[in-house]
Amino acid sequence: MSVNNKQATEYPELFFPLCGAIGVNLELVSNVLQDQLKLFGYKTVEIHQTQFLQLIDDNLKNRAETLNEHYKKRIKSANDYRKLLEDKALMAHVSLFLIQGERNKITKDPLIAAPKVAYIIRQLKRTEEIELFRELYGKQVFQISAYMDPIARKTRLATKMRDYDNTSTRISDFEGEALNLVKLDDNEPDNPYGQRLRDVYPLADVFIDASTSDSAKKTIGRFVKILFGYNFHSPSRDEYGMYVAKSASLRSVDLSRQVGAAVFSPKGEVKVLGCNEVPSPSGGTYWEDDRGDAREFKIGWDTNENFKYRLLGDTLKQLEAIGLIEKKYVEMSTRDFLASIKEEKKVDLTKRLMMMDVIEYGRIIHAEMNAITDAARKGISIDGDVLYCTTFPCHLCAKHIISAGIKRVVYIEPYPKSYATELYIDDISLERSESDLSKDRVHFEPFIGVAPYRYRDYFEKSKRKDGDGKALEWKNGAPKPDIKIKTTAYIDNEFAYLQYMLSQFAAKGVMLSDEDHNISNSEQGYNRDTQQKDAKTDVEIDRQDKVGAIPQPDGSASRD
Repeated sequence: MSVNNKQATEYPELFFPLCGAIGVNLELVSNVLQDQLKLFGYKTVEIHQTQFLQLIDDNLKNRAETLNEHYKKRIKSANDYRKLLEDKALMAHVSLFLIQGERNKITKDPLIAAPKVAYIIRQLKRTEEIELFRELYGKQVFQISAYMDPIARKTRLATKMRDYDNTSTRISDFEGEALNLVKLDDNEPDNPYGQRLRDVYPLADVFIDASTSDSAKKTIGRFVKILFGYNFHSPSRDEYGMYVAKSASLRSVDLSRQVGAAVFSPKGEVKVLGCNEVPSPSGGTYWEDDRGDAREFKIGWDTNENFKYRLLGDTLKQLEAIGLIEKKYVEMSTRDFLASIKEEKKVDLTKRLMMMDVIEYGRIIHAEMNAITDAARKGISIDGDVLYCTTFPCHLCAKHIISAGIKRVVYIEPYPKSYATELYIDDISLERSESDLSKDRVHFEPFIGVAPYRYRDYFEKSKRKDGDGKALEWKNGAPKPDIKIKTTAYIDNEFAYLQYMLSQFAAKGVMLSDEDHNISNSEQGYNRDTQQKDAKTDVEIDRQDKVGAIPQPDGSASRD
C-alpha cells in the first residue's frame, strides 16, 4: 500500500525523464545529475526502457553487427509494441514497471514510496510519455531536455559507430549513416506510433547544455540548487526574455499555434513584444473588444490552409490539361484526392509535398514581424539587440530579423517548415557561443535554462530573511525539494496504470514473471496470475476500488 509518512512527503521521490536527440551525450547528463542529487542526500536510480524491451523481444538479445542496426532495432521494437498495444505512451508505462522493480529493492514493497530517491528515466521520445508522467507524478516530474550542437552530435554518433565496428578506422565512413539515424530519431511522420523527439523536446522543465562537461555541470548544478530551494538564483537574461516572449504569445488566438516574441537589449532591457495575430488598420494587431475585430476565428477558417489546397487544385488542373494525370483526380476535391492517394498508395502527401508547407498566405503577422514592425512604427531602435521567440523563426521572419540588425535570436520550439538556414546560410549561425557574437552573422541559438512554464514555480519567492533580517540561503531553512505533496497516493494510480499495461501484454500473449520484475515475496507479486483478468487477487480488487477506473491508453477509463 502507499504510505503517508513525513519522510516520503518532505523528501519525495523525484522523477527525471531525460530527452535528447540521438548523439547527445546523455551518459554525461545522467552522471552529472546523479552527482548533483547526491550532494543533497538523494540516492539515484537509472531507468533504461530498453531493458524492458529486451525481456520481451528476442531480436534485441543478440549483439547487432553495427551500431546503426543496434539503434534501429530498438526504435523498431518500441514502435512495433506501441502499435501492438495501441498505446502511444507505452514506453512511459514500461518505465513504471521498471520503477516499481527498483523501488521494491529499496523498500521491499513496490507500493511503498522510497524517500530521497530520484529515478532518472532514459529516455523520452513522444509527447504522450511526458504527459503520462506529469498526469501521474505531477510536480515531482522534471523533464530535462539536453542540447548539443548538431554537427558535434553527428560527429559523436559517427565516432561511436566507428568504434563499434572493429573493421573500420575512418569516422567519415559513418557520417551518412549517422545523419540518417538523426533524422529517423527526430521524427517518423509516416508512422503514427513512431519517434517524435522533435515534438517532446520543447516540453522540458529545464533545458541544459550538454556540449561539454563544464557546461553540463554549470546548467544542471544550477537547476538542482533551484529545485532544492536555493533562494538566490535569480532568472538569467535568457530566462527572463523567454518568459516574457511566452507571456506575449498568450495574446494570440491564431487557429494554428500561439507564438510570442520579445526584443531585449543585450543588457536585458525590454524593447518591444509581438505575437502572431491578424494586423489591425489602426496599427499593431487586434486586441480583445477592438472595433472591427477581424481575427481569423471571426472568419471561421485558416486562410493559409485554404490557399494550400487551392494551389494543389490548380497544379492538378494544369497537369490534367496537358495529359499528365487522369481527369478523375481533378473532378474530386483536393482533400479527397489526397485521401485517395493515402488509401491507394499508403502515402500521406500532406506530409511530403513542399507545397503543403507554404506559409505565405496567412492573414496573421508572425510574432517576430509584429515586434519588428511595432518597433519601426514607434521609432524604437532594435539594432544589435536580442530577439526571444518561442518558436524558431520561419524564412519570412528571418530576412526581417537580419535586415533589422538583430544580432541574436533565442528560441525553444523547432519549426520544420522554416527554410531560414538554407536561404540565409551566409547570414545565420546556429552555434551557441559564450564568446562575443560575430558581427557578420546573426546567431540563432536554442534556449538554455528554466522553461517559461516553470518560471514562477522556481523564481517566485516570499521573504528571504529571518525574523532578525538575516538572509536565508534556503527557502525551507535547509535544502529540500521545493515541491508540496501531502500524500503518496500517486503510487495507487501508478499500480493501476501498470496493471492495465500488463493485462494488455497478457492479452497479446506476452507474459512477464516476478523474476523479470525483480520482485520476490511481494504481497502484490506481478506474476502471471495477476496478469489474467479472470484471476484477480483481493489486493488487486481493493486497489482498483481505491483508484477508480483503470486508465486506458487512449485516455478513456474502464473497469474490469
